[in-house]
Amino acid sequence: KLVPQLMEINKFCADCGAENPDWVSLNLGVLVCIECSGIHRSLGVHVSKVRSLKLDSLTESEARVILAIGNDNANSIWEAGTAHQKGWEKPRSDATRKAREEWIKSKYLWRGFLDYKDEAGKTHVEREEKYCRDMYKAAKDCDILGIA
Repeated sequence: KLVPQLMEINKFCADCGAENPDWVSLNLGVLVCIECSGIHRSLGVHVSKVRSLKLDSLTESEARVILAIGNDNANSIWEAGTAHQKGWEKPRSDATRKAREEWIKSKYLWRGFLDYKDEAGKTHVEREEKYCRDMYKAAKDCDILGIA
């Protein structure tokens, strides 16, 4: 019963902007279009666990997590550092599979568009460790958006 609400709030694919996405990444909390969902599936369930909003059924708790996160909030985290990366442009709905795949892998698998703060550490490893600790603390405190 929460699926129509999910689709109303998230009217565009989190990764390419296509209208009316009807696939969801349960662990990322975003709605994506069918084209991007295939790329998410290829990342593995440890990165993105994909389900169809029309063919599969979500539990109420899964739907509530997605309602709490959603595309806008998720992108405010996953794409916050995009301006610091040279040569990257978010794909549009008419983008090639290759362009989508490069963007999605860079965004979620390699975490290339996160905006690390200077105080987070001097090396990539230090920043990743701090970010993971912050994510764990946010989850532990039931503050899903605590790292935003």
